[in-house]
Amino acid sequence: MDKRWKRFALASAAALSIGVLNTQDAAARESTATQKGSGPLYWISYEHQFTNNSFLPEDRWKQNIDWMAKNFQPYGYDMVSTDGWIEGSTKHTENGYILSHNDSWEHNWKYWGDYIHSKNMKLGIYYNPLWVTPAAAENEQATVIGRPDIKIKDIVNTDDRFNGGQPNSLYWVDVTKDGAKEYIQGYVNYFKEQGADFLRVDFLSWYETGTDKNVGNVGMAHGRENYETALKWMEEAAGKDMTLSLVMPHLKEHGKVELKYGDMVRIDEDVFNGGWDHISGRRQGWTDTWSQWANAFQGFTGFADISGRNAMILDGDFLRMNTFKGDYAKNERKTAVSLFTMAGSPMAIADQADTIGSSAKYYQNPELLEFNKLGFAGKPIFKSNAHYKYNSRDSERWVGQLPDGSWAVGLFNRSDYAKSLSIDFQDVLGFKEEAMVRDIWKHKDLGYKKGYSVKLQPHDAAVIKVIPKTAGKTYEAEVASFQNGASFNNISLDFKGFGFIENLDKPGASMTIPVSVPESGEQMVAVNYANGADKAVSKTLIVNGEKQNMLFKPLGDWEKWGKQFVKVNLKEGENLITLENGDRDQGELRIDSISLGEDPGALVNGGFETGDHTGWELWNPNGAAAGVDTSDAHTGFKHYFFKSEPYEARIHQKLSGLENGTYDVKAWVKLQPFDHPDFSGYTARMELKGQGVKETNLDLKPEQPEFAWKEISQKAEVTSGELDIGFYMNVPKNTSFQLDDVTVTKDAPEADQPSILQNGDFHLGMKNWSFTNLPAAQWVNHKKAAFIRQSGPSEMWQYAAVEPGTYTVQAKVRNHGRQAEIFVKGQGRKSARAIPSNGEWGTVEIQQITVAEPEVLKLGITAGKGGKTLDTDSVKLIRTK
Repeated sequence: MDKRWKRFALASAAALSIGVLNTQDAAARESTATQKGSGPLYWISYEHQFTNNSFLPEDRWKQNIDWMAKNFQPYGYDMVSTDGWIEGSTKHTENGYILSHNDSWEHNWKYWGDYIHSKNMKLGIYYNPLWVTPAAAENEQATVIGRPDIKIKDIVNTDDRFNGGQPNSLYWVDVTKDGAKEYIQGYVNYFKEQGADFLRVDFLSWYETGTDKNVGNVGMAHGRENYETALKWMEEAAGKDMTLSLVMPHLKEHGKVELKYGDMVRIDEDVFNGGWDHISGRRQGWTDTWSQWANAFQGFTGFADISGRNAMILDGDFLRMNTFKGDYAKNERKTAVSLFTMAGSPMAIADQADTIGSSAKYYQNPELLEFNKLGFAGKPIFKSNAHYKYNSRDSERWVGQLPDGSWAVGLFNRSDYAKSLSIDFQDVLGFKEEAMVRDIWKHKDLGYKKGYSVKLQPHDAAVIKVIPKTAGKTYEAEVASFQNGASFNNISLDFKGFGFIENLDKPGASMTIPVSVPESGEQMVAVNYANGADKAVSKTLIVNGEKQNMLFKPLGDWEKWGKQFVKVNLKEGENLITLENGDRDQGELRIDSISLGEDPGALVNGGFETGDHTGWELWNPNGAAAGVDTSDAHTGFKHYFFKSEPYEARIHQKLSGLENGTYDVKAWVKLQPFDHPDFSGYTARMELKGQGVKETNLDLKPEQPEFAWKEISQKAEVTSGELDIGFYMNVPKNTSFQLDDVTVTKDAPEADQPSILQNGDFHLGMKNWSFTNLPAAQWVNHKKAAFIRQSGPSEMWQYAAVEPGTYTVQAKVRNHGRQAEIFVKGQGRKSARAIPSNGEWGTVEIQQITVAEPEVLKLGITAGKGGKTLDTDSVKLIRTK
């Protein structure tokens, strides 16, 4: 940042009428930062410089480093960075590289890098490698690194100055000159050698075009080709481990160039005086140059389609909690950090030790911070793919999925009056069953729900975590990261959630999802797709860098969805799954979702929720009316037969690829022989048969007196991986048969199963575990084992979706005098066991946890008052035989 702020603050914010641009179709930079998905948690020195229009004194720099280390590092904030007002830094190396933030500083970058590292944090530096100080340009002895034949002054033009910081305004490097590449890449490498992991590169729009829509001409235009060349050189030097933060870019062609070379990109104006103005109040419309969007809400919303894993981190600029004033200040602070978290933005604290007041708590919500640490980057609910329209996406409703398949939902009231906002899980998230809901700000479990509604006061927000009951995980494509021309659409039938991804026929088009699993091994992946072409389509599936080809057979209609299965090897913890249109692939494809744990032999469309007979075969020789509708369904849709004359008919589905064992087949049926209510002499039955299966028929009788729905159940022993499930009718005239919610479940295992908890042995750190008091919880990593140490009152927990069965919870613990217990909660019940205080490692168990139907269990460890430490080496949730 620089002195430009005074001009910007007074400039007109009138929106321009701009033509439509297509969404991005550029490859994204591959780096550690983009692979993670969400931005860093850190402190930036901006506030002092902005409010004083001056550099940052060195003693104030140290004061805030120490403050961050004490108050925020335990919560996961692991970096501190300088900001602008850097024209006072003129002392330089023999290659023209500045020694520190300002000449008044006693210590150089390396000193401060070492000091910050000693606090278990990283160093970030604000500087543009395209800049040359006048002092370096005037130094006849200063030469380009590795090129002693080229003086620093030889890579600049005397009339090409950065329009800021007069009279010491910097020169822009001329990238067409010999030595420019070495200088720029040398600068990046120099900062890395000083200990920097993060480089904030500012004023990129001024370099590219020499214009600013609020200021006018700000210097020489260097052109798009030279701009891309400069970014390319920086990216090459940065490598995979340095984060490149691109600031003030025009983001032409929807960030096409920036996606190639940057990790983070600014999507709104500077924070300036902060407050609600920065978050929501400024210009709502779009323009085609910097800054395309003025406020954080609109910026995050407009660029949400380029965010996420292996794409771009959206940077909403810094947060200043102390600038929120008025009746809604508390609401606005909560909304600001909630929005930045839902968008996957960096959380950059600009408040200082002596300005933050009592607002530190807004940055310290451990459950909200957990989303960032898991790489979460959500999306607003899209209405269309027109990113340039302010109303093409619902900026007040954000959703996204965590690697374990659970959901985060953010609801925001941007209005100046109270209003209710809601979300229906089936309509938006794509699943119809109930889910466990957790309020992230109230730190409270809300129980099972099929949706969520809340009345929000002006400028307030609510964030919830939603954990579906199903043990198998489905990841919706519309909230994935999609790149290189792959795009959102919702003009189709029968997709789940609020949309799907299409245009996967473009070169390099792809979508990426992160998934986490409790143990390494082979998993079945199901891709729910539509292929309306007349031939198979090929795509490349990439799992943790390993590629394999997938063929998607034609389905005959773009409105029809099918599944293609493939086995992949997943590692314990997080995995990135990408479906890509590779060099040898061809053909359009629509993707609705990707699922884990789904058996290709499993029943398809057992509840007829596709609205048709997908997966089922009908035998109907007498022409009975046969269809699927919602009238009088048990749930959602149902199948029916009916005819005013006697008829025979059968509906069945053949399953193959099943694991051998005993299966329980259940269905809801409604048999209505209106003219022959006693049904004597007629037949209706469920049939179970197949190769190696003993044929079993279960007779159906009408339920009197009102022909009610009835659940039926029958077991079958599968010995050859095959099972045919059918429903046969030989019935009198005016008989209706209705069928719904058919399920096939394998009986309990014959032996104990592996733990289904994520990171139960903590060798992945604190991932997948939630905490009430982060400063009181520490990950201890010894050579032989890793464990969690709780040194104060705190609770740690994890949710697990489980199938019916009997379970045991085990924990290996060591307690030095604390009141402590292991617990498991589910369906309104809680079981707990005290953890003895003897200072020795031991195992504590809760046995015979009976689960009658799919549900979500919450299990964890509570460390209470007294004593010293409670160590937890492992926690297991085991399904017992």
